[in-house]
Amino acid sequence: MKQDRENVNELVESFFEEDREARRKTPIHNDYEVAVVRPNILQKNSVGKGKKHQSVKGSGRVSLIKRLVDFESFVVPSHGLSGGLWIFWERSVGVEVMMSDSWFIHCKISAKVNGVHECFYLSCVYGNSKSCIRRLQWPVLTMFKPTNDESWFLMGDFNEITCPEEKYGGKLFNYSKVRIFLDMIDECELFDLGFVGSIYTWTNRQNGRHKIWERIDRMMANEGWRSRFSGCRVHHELATSSDHKFLILKLLQDRVTVRRPFRFEIMWAQHDGCQEQIRDPFQNELRGSPSFVLCKKANQNCQKFKMVE
Repeated sequence: MKQDRENVNELVESFFEEDREARRKTPIHNDYEVAVVRPNILQKNSVGKGKKHQSVKGSGRVSLIKRLVDFESFVVPSHGLSGGLWIFWERSVGVEVMMSDSWFIHCKISAKVNGVHECFYLSCVYGNSKSCIRRLQWPVLTMFKPTNDESWFLMGDFNEITCPEEKYGGKLFNYSKVRIFLDMIDECELFDLGFVGSIYTWTNRQNGRHKIWERIDRMMANEGWRSRFSGCRVHHELATSSDHKFLILKLLQDRVTVRRPFRFEIMWAQHDGCQEQIRDPFQNELRGSPSFVLCKKANQNCQKFKMVE
């Protein structure tokens, strides 16, 4: 397994080395794509488990995938030297591609994890470099949200940051530009899985005052996935041939059950005495900043309702 991982890393590094210079000189998207991104945004696939999508442009991608003989793969075609996505997996893993487009692959995974059979949905995403196109992309992801308690894992290069701390250099953080992305995360009830290592995942490779670092690559999951894989760790690993870091997900051997976070149920408000229970903590005197006092009193309310649960 260690040798396989080293081989994959070597292949990926060689691909980046061949492809990086050409991609840097080519515009990722032209203005025409802003008009056409919505009509073909959802394209169902008939590609089933273990089948390969062969219509791939770009000698670097074709060469790389052909050399991954011990893996199955699925590829979204590139347009010239721009775009394109691919995923590859060991043959013991079941992958059913549900939908794909030029910027995402949505699939269902079936595999043994630490000896336990697991099934969950996986969405791999590339956020366009133009904010006007990303605004059209994020509402689409809400359609992938499972309607029941099924697990869902979302990862990719989103080309978005979520707070000022995720950027160093360049223009200041603008909340209005990322609001739709943040709204999507909230609507899908996704949790950021955090990271181990340096916070930044991308750099523009400039020097001095022109240098920019950002955390635009991330892994997220819903409550169902996070509770089943509570021991996961996301590592930011340096890739010498790319301006992005590798994001490597590691699962601990032991499965730890995470207690479901508290959520207030609207129906509770219909019970007699509920309003009084909510008001009581807010009548207590506490010292501290307004935000501290509010959080403390809200937490007291949560503890009371957890006892009712």
